[in-house]
Parts: sequence; structure tokens; C-alpha cells
Amino acid sequence: MKKIHLYLCGGLGNQLFEYAAARNLAIKNNSQLIIDVNSGFITDFRDPTKFSLKSNNLQDTKLLRFNFFFLIYRFLKKFGNFDKFLERYLNINVIDETNHTQFDEKILNVDFNKKMYLIGYFQSNLYFKENEDKILQEIYPQRPLKVDYLNLKEEVSKPNSVCIGVRMHENIEKKFGLKISEKSKKKIINQIGGITSSNFYVEAIEKMKKKINDPKFFIFSTKNSNIKKIIDQSDILKKHYVKFITAENGYEDAYDNLWLMSQFKNFIISNSTLYWWGAYFSKKKYNKNSVICSLNFPNKNTCLDEWEKI
Repeated sequence: MKKIHLYLCGGLGNQLFEYAAARNLAIKNNSQLIIDVNSGFITDFRDPTKFSLKSNNLQDTKLLRFNFFFLIYRFLKKFGNFDKFLERYLNINVIDETNHTQFDEKILNVDFNKKMYLIGYFQSNLYFKENEDKILQEIYPQRPLKVDYLNLKEEVSKPNSVCIGVRMHENIEKKFGLKISEKSKKKIINQIGGITSSNFYVEAIEKMKKKINDPKFFIFSTKNSNIKKIIDQSDILKKHYVKFITAENGYEDAYDNLWLMSQFKNFIISNSTLYWWGAYFSKKKYNKNSVICSLNFPNKNTCLDEWEKI
């Protein structure tokens, strides 16, 4: 049986994109998917992430502790492009999507007669559209066990409830355990789309207010302080119901947060793939939703065509 090796990295949102793209290729080519569940997290010094997918839901997939090929490949990339050499002399086909700024349809039609290795972020639903229904069944977040989440389900699914996803990158502070300079931090943040400005949230909230009577805002973020900064700049938030969905308030599980987000019908999302998946699962659940999306995603095909973009 042919095999596809996947380099997994990033937080839960990125991992879902990477798995979905690789799984689509595996289904198309009747291949087994083999996921490296450690290498990408050991070398991710900007963010303390770990393997977050629910392994018991993954079909025809093998989890590999280490794949030394990816470690060697990433090292060699620093000195040049060795992809043609690997393909010609070692019969290895590397699909490296790391620096793509848009969907590349060539990836869907590669030569699977060679050993296949995938590395990148694949941040577009176009990478898994062909087998979307089957893949979404595998990765759709399960109902949480914590009563805090379940108690909110009915409230957040009402037509006037709005999910706001705020991302500030305050967790990018160290590399190799050492504090990095502001210049280095800015460079890393720019590589992943930058920080969505507070002006985006203020403008998006004003647009959403025109669509919804008496809106209630549920704001997801890593810290309460991030949300307070947005409230300080929004007259609408000061006048309406606002609830903080953060780890500080007991909402710390990424998968459970994703399930809760999927219950909303209205979204304002920054350039976070986790928030993207919340809005995307909602679209699949209700068939239609209202989404205002930041244009800061590195891949211009990340936000769906029908979503409003600022």
C-alpha cells in the first residue's frame, strides 16, 4: 500500500488543515497516511504546541513518533532547494507548501509512484474539498463533557449571538528558552499574517450591529486583557452583553472551544485558523452563517468567497 508522510505542526487549527489536506490525498490515491506527531512540535520554538488531533477518530492513519526525514529536510532547506535531487535520485516527492500564499491545485495531481512527504500549512478548504464530507466526519469536534460549555449551547446558538475571535500573539516571547527581541518577535508574527488590528474588530462589530437586533457578544481569546483592549475602543461593546471565553474563565480546552464556536451563527474572526474552523464547522452545521473575516491570513484563499472580508 502506498504511503503519505505528513509533517504536523502548529496549533489545533493548523493541524486540522494539514490533516485534512493529507487525508484528501490519501483517500484519492488509496494510500495510508502516516503522521509525524513530534518533530514539528520539538522544532516549533515560537509557540509551545503539541499534537492535538483526536487520534481515535483518524481513519487509515498511523501515528509515528519521529520521522527523521523531515528533520533532515528542514535542515537542508536552509542551504538551498534539494527537491529535484530527492525526486530524481532518491525517488522521493516532497510537497512543500510552507511559503505558499494561495491555493496550489498542482498539489492535487502529483506523482504518487514516488515516496510522498507533505510539509506546509494548507490553509484552504480547497485542499480537501474533494472528500470534504468524509474528512469532516473524522475531525468534527465532539460534544464536551464540561458543563460550562454545555450550559452555553442554547444561548450561543441564538440568532443574535456573535462569536468574536481575538488573536494577539502574546505567547510569542521566547526562542530556545531565551527571550527574543521585539524585532525578532515582529518578524515571526509577520510570517504568520501579523496581528489583526483593533480597528478590524471595531469596524466588524459595527457591521454586525447593523445586521442583528440586540446582539450578544461572546469573545474568545487567550487572555482577558486582550478583550478589554477591544472593549475600550468599541462603544457598541460597552452598551451590549459581552462574555469572555478564555482559559482564565475556565474555557481552556481548544477542542471544546472549537465545539462551542461551531454552535454560533454569526462570526467575527481574526487571522487564526482555530477561529476559521469554528466558523467553517458552523457553516456545515447550519448550511449558512454570517462571517466577517480578517484579510491577514497568509493564504489569500483561506477565507471563503461568501465571507465578508476586511
